[in-house]
Amino acid sequence: MIGNDRDYDDHVLRSVHAKFIIDTNRINAKGGLENINQLEKWSNNDNIIFLYTPEATLLELSNERNIGWGKKRKQKARQKLIAYPFINADGIYQDIKDENGDSLIPEGEKERDRKVYKEIENILFKKDNNTRNDINIVYTAWETGSILVTADGDSKEQPGGILGNSDKLKDCCGVVIMRDFEAVEYVKKLIKERDEGIRRGFEKNELPCWLGKD
Repeated sequence: MIGNDRDYDDHVLRSVHAKFIIDTNRINAKGGLENINQLEKWSNNDNIIFLYTPEATLLELSNERNIGWGKKRKQKARQKLIAYPFINADGIYQDIKDENGDSLIPEGEKERDRKVYKEIENILFKKDNNTRNDINIVYTAWETGSILVTADGDSKEQPGGILGNSDKLKDCCGVVIMRDFEAVEYVKKLIKERDEGIRRGFEKNELPCWLGKD
């Protein structure tokens, strides 16, 4: 039975409990990326959580396609939730301190975070500034428990990269990397499973109006 708090229950029921973080190369500035359009629609419907990294708001996206879209990408990214990791793009730990200047983060957690960051760095690092952003994006996906949606390393001009090292990244720290169409197929699967579960668990006259429409 759905109960009296219908709005709250609908919000919880409709979520498929999947969180995605979007790489800068997938920011949908002109709305021309159909798979990102679909993910954004699901985000607006509370089906999924959609995050961006701080790097997505930078005007200078030096190694991304369509550099001239920098301002539009920045505006697009600011419409969504931005995740700020403890370790920034320069590899510096952003500590949180109380009024006395004492750290609120246990040393054990800091050591764990730095260890994971270093493992990601060892897999992705090359001698250029753009790789540093890739490392930070993957680390942020790990820290937030998100699936990273990217096109990095998905072209002849850009072999390897994040996608080319996706198996290593999953093995080292459990980060799941997907292309945008893979993310869409994954959410479709979750929605199908959610709908089947709701139909089994509720009376016909209690079924939410959005069932089967996501």
